[in-house]
Amino acid sequence: MRRSIRNRLWLLFVPLITSCVVTVPCSFQPTSRNIESWQLPSDEETEQLESNTILVDLSTINSTFKIDIRYATENNFTGRILYSEAKAYLQKDAAGALNEAQEMFSDLGLGLIIYDAYRPLSVQKEMWAIKPDKRYVADPKHGSNHNRGMAVDVGLYDLETGAYSEMPTEFDAFNRKAWANATVGVSEMGRYNRSILKQIMKRCGFKMNTSEWWHFDFKDCHQYPVLDIPFHEIKSE
Repeated sequence: MRRSIRNRLWLLFVPLITSCVVTVPCSFQPTSRNIESWQLPSDEETEQLESNTILVDLSTINSTFKIDIRYATENNFTGRILYSEAKAYLQKDAAGALNEAQEMFSDLGLGLIIYDAYRPLSVQKEMWAIKPDKRYVADPKHGSNHNRGMAVDVGLYDLETGAYSEMPTEFDAFNRKAWANATVGVSEMGRYNRSILKQIMKRCGFKMNTSEWWHFDFKDCHQYPVLDIPFHEIKSE
C-alpha cells in the first residue's frame, strides 16, 4: 500500500518535471571532452592514486540493476568484444549514489539498465582509434570519466515485465536524436522517459552528457585518477 501511494504521487509529480525540462537547453558540458589542457598524472602519481581506488561491483549492491554490458559483446558501435568480463564497477561514492537513484526509480516501478561503467584506459584507446569524435568518445590523451570509474551509461526497464523502456534512441546511437534535449525525430514517450531518467539521476548527483542521453557523470569526477586496471585485477569491495 505504501509503495502504491508513492507510485501515484510520483506519477503526478514526474509529468510536471517533464513539462519543465524537455525543451530547456542543457548547460552542462562534460569536462572530460572539453578541457584540452587536462594532463594525465605521472606514472608515480597514478600508481599512488590507484592504490587508494575503491571500485565497487554494482551487481553486489542492488540486484535490481540489469547488467547489460555491451562492450563485453559485439553489440556495440565497434562491432568488437572489448571487455573480458561483463562487469560494471564504479567508485564507491558514485556507486552509492546510483543505488539511491535505483531506490527512487523502484518507486516508479522502474529499474536501471547498466550498459557501461568503469572502462580501462586501454579500451578507451581502442574506441578512439575506431571513432575519434570527441562528441561521443573521449580522447584517451585526456582520459574519460569512465576511465575514472565516475561515469555510467544507463537506461530504464519495467520492473514488472522486464521490458526495456522506450528512449530517444538505442544505446550508442551517435546521432542528433541521442542528444540530451533532442526533440526532432524523438517520440513523446522517449522524451518522457529521458526526462524521468535525467531528473532522478540529477537528484542523486549525476549530470547527463549533452550528446548522449545514456551517459551520466558523477560530481567531482576529476578528483579521481584515470585508471587502466584490467577487470580481472580489480579488488572490489
